[in-house]
Amino acid sequence: MELFKQITIIGVGLMGGSLACAIKENDLCEKIVGVDINSDSLKIAKKRGIIDDGFENIVEGISKADLIIIAVPVGETAKILEKIKLFAPQNCLLVDIGSTKEKVVKKAKEIMEKRKDLTFIGGHPMTGSEQEGVKFSSPELFKQSPFILVSLEENYSKKTLDFIKLLKNIGAEIKFMGENEHDWKAGYVSHLPHLVSTALFNFVSKNDDYKQILELAGDGFKDTTRIAGSNSKMWVDICQSNQKKLEKILDDFIEELSDLKILLAKDDKQDLLNYFNKVSKVKNS
Repeated sequence: MELFKQITIIGVGLMGGSLACAIKENDLCEKIVGVDINSDSLKIAKKRGIIDDGFENIVEGISKADLIIIAVPVGETAKILEKIKLFAPQNCLLVDIGSTKEKVVKKAKEIMEKRKDLTFIGGHPMTGSEQEGVKFSSPELFKQSPFILVSLEENYSKKTLDFIKLLKNIGAEIKFMGENEHDWKAGYVSHLPHLVSTALFNFVSKNDDYKQILELAGDGFKDTTRIAGSNSKMWVDICQSNQKKLEKILDDFIEELSDLKILLAKDDKQDLLNYFNKVSKVKNS
């Protein structure tokens, strides 16, 4: 079921490559074109059959697209949108899949004031891996995972509906929300866990004998700190683009840790048990 003639994916890394894999596997478009400044990523993607053609130049890559998916770090998205504004084909659908939405949506509104023929949807697949690069891409990445859509349209166009069909066909669970709501919620369940994971590993590594400590680490520590090994530049971009909300979320989390410390200092077994039981009940439900 071909929903699009040509889909161009800008940024052929883990996320962009996995989208290409999933689209290919489900025969959802006639041709997939990849755009990336890294020629090796394009070579790997072509060799694996993930894309049909690849370009380092955006203008060449988007010239015949009817859907452009922007899968670059959020710090690069504004520059990409500026280029798309100048060179995107008429009536093209634009989708970005970055981790924050408010600043991107604001920029997209500015672009669409100049290019009223274009349609934009902000998207965020709530999935991923600490591994990076197209070589780790998988068509399974989006299955049974939330894919948040932040649409600027009052009435969905056919291309928007076709994109929603595309997401359903690759197994994503679609959720709609505003960009402000998205950035708060993603801050809690995506951005904060990364900061906690990174801070925890950094805290342990400050010990002189941290290597010996880490030799004792079981699955709990490994699971909790797994994402600390993710792409650092990408996470700097995410933190800066959601800075104010993350500051508030971190303040509240630090207060939660302080409350837990007070509870521990009371040396009251029942109070501590009540705390653990309450959290365990909510988590298991």
